Amino acid sequence: MEPLFLLTIPRYDIPEFGSLDEDYLCSEEQLSWYISDENMQAKPVHLLGQTSVHEENLEYEYTDLEDESWNFWLEKVDADCVYIFDQEVYRRCVKVRASNILIQYERPEEASAPSLELSYAYRRLGRVSGHSGILGIGNLSAMEYANDRSSLHNEVYSNLYFLEREFETKQEMDADIEHPMAVELRRFFEDILEQK
Repeated sequence: MEPLFLLTIPRYDIPEFGSLDEDYLCSEEQLSWYISDENMQAKPVHLLGQTSVHEENLEYEYTDLEDESWNFWLEKVDADCVYIFDQEVYRRCVKVRASNILIQYERPEEASAPSLELSYAYRRLGRVSGHSGILGIGNLSAMEYANDRSSLHNEVYSNLYFLEREFETKQEMDADIEHPMAVELRRFFEDILEQK
């Protein structure tokens, strides 16, 4: 596997007195997307292991910084996982590829019973702003809406590894390499929905 570098990206929507910088792993080539900024630092990392995770038919609820909730359905999630030791902690970093994403929400109660409506996720993705290199969007169908899961054709993928999980001991990390836990998608949806 090619060498990876630890890249700290400041969140520029946070006041200067805030401290919500976020760490990613990237390839040497990807450093050029960010390294021209004096505030961004990168150092090479030593990989302790790698594995992958595959999941299907996931539902995930995300609450954004404005306390608005988004309920997602994902047909398929594949994640490449790498393990590092950083700041005295064992960490798992993941690069996610999610296929066929829907936003689910309940219509207001106009009738006696609410109904579930499905909205094409890319309508929301039009509001993404910030560092364009964090995510990629591919295999996008021409449809603006999809009321049927069988009609979906979309894909969102991470260009960078994000720090997703920490382990207290090397034994916990080794156990996860052997039998990896499901991916926590909080940072993935944060990269989609929040300003960076």
